[in-house]
Amino acid sequence: MPRMSGLEVASQLSQTRPDMRILLMSGYPNESVIRQGVPAGARLLQKPFNGVALAHAVRQVLDVET
Repeated sequence: MPRMSGLEVASQLSQTRPDMRILLMSGYPNESVIRQGVPAGARLLQKPFNGVALAHAVRQVLDVET
């Protein structure tokens, strides 16, 4: 994205809409993404992934009670 990263968007959204569910996807190692500050409650899906893994991650995010 030209102006901010997905993590920055997720952080801003989680502040203004704490009930919003967030699924982040990254090709970077988990440790480097987590060090940058994944918002609480967000799920991180590591690339590459297949349709089954994506569906499972979406289901997990949707099933979390807020």
